[in-house]
Amino acid sequence: MIALRQLATSLKKVNWQNRLIRQRKNSITIRARGTYVAALDFVLVATLAQKPIASTPAPALGVRWLMSSNSFPRMNWPYVILVALLGTGGLLFIAWSITWQVYREWSNGLPISGGWSWPIVVSVNLVCAFAVSALYWKIYSDAKTTIDEYGIFKPSLFGAHTIAWSEVTNVEVFGGVGYHVHAGNSKIIVTPYAYKNPNQVIEILRINIVRASSDAT
Repeated sequence: MIALRQLATSLKKVNWQNRLIRQRKNSITIRARGTYVAALDFVLVATLAQKPIASTPAPALGVRWLMSSNSFPRMNWPYVILVALLGTGGLLFIAWSITWQVYREWSNGLPISGGWSWPIVVSVNLVCAFAVSALYWKIYSDAKTTIDEYGIFKPSLFGAHTIAWSEVTNVEVFGGVGYHVHAGNSKIIVTPYAYKNPNQVIEILRINIVRASSDAT
């Protein structure tokens, strides 16, 4: 019995010593990893410190409000949806009224009156469909239009269309509704009243164009 107790005591001591050895190894490994990570951090900081940081000039007064906005300009969706519904309804009514008149006379075996014919009816329907598509494309392009301190961006069927403020050669206003911004042969149409803040859109256009022209001179 005494021998068995001594054997158990010696086994406990061995297990305790093995635990101490493993803890010391883990501690050394953790310290080594910490030293390695610290060295990497030091190298990274030293590398970044050697790279020059490009300074950006402060924005001009006319574009500070513009740059603080998350999205500019913001769409006036109630107005745009109303215009879309009225435009779509009007075009569909034109196509339906002509088509129904011709179909009713043709189905009853009567001569088609009013100078209409099926080729003309098909042409009218195609024109109305094209007009509806153009209306919704206009809404989409207005929603994706961006005005910033560099110029105007607007999507087109042939890719992105951008005009820098320094490239603007002329601005035409049609009834206060459409602003045609020209840069040589390029043109972007801005519709201020499609947005929530039409007066601010007009003012941003004016300020940036005036500022670009004064910088050029």
